[in-house]
Amino acid sequence: FTMSAKRKVKLREKDFESEEYLGKLNAITGRLAGAFPGEPLGREDVAKVILELLQGHEETLGAASKTPRPMVKLSMRHWQDYTPGGSLFMIVRRCVRFKLKKGLRRFDWQSEHKRTEFVAMLKDCAEELREKGLLGHTKVYVSGDV
Repeated sequence: FTMSAKRKVKLREKDFESEEYLGKLNAITGRLAGAFPGEPLGREDVAKVILELLQGHEETLGAASKTPRPMVKLSMRHWQDYTPGGSLFMIVRRCVRFKLKKGLRRFDWQSEHKRTEFVAMLKDCAEELREKGLLGHTKVYVSGDV
């Protein structure tokens, strides 16, 4: 991941194709295969889904988003939790379920309708993370003299 001068995150596909990264996805891929029997979900497929989700996440909720952001971005720690029942697994499972239910070949956020659907899917992911105790509510303290 790199940041440019405009704070736009550039995701490099080669980072998601490296053997090191694919190795981190082994546990998640195994759990997803159990969650979606009959669906060919290999490590490369899971890596592509994660890349698509991160791109959409950044373009719809990032600092360079062209439209108002309806929610706060999920923290990078959630995208880097490679444990079998961790945050990344829950995000990918929820999004793959959405993709299969809608019959989508890939995630899309270009039109207003598709963007709304994509953000709603991310909100569902955030809600599931909250229910599992992996995402807390942001608390801000404002001093009384402000």
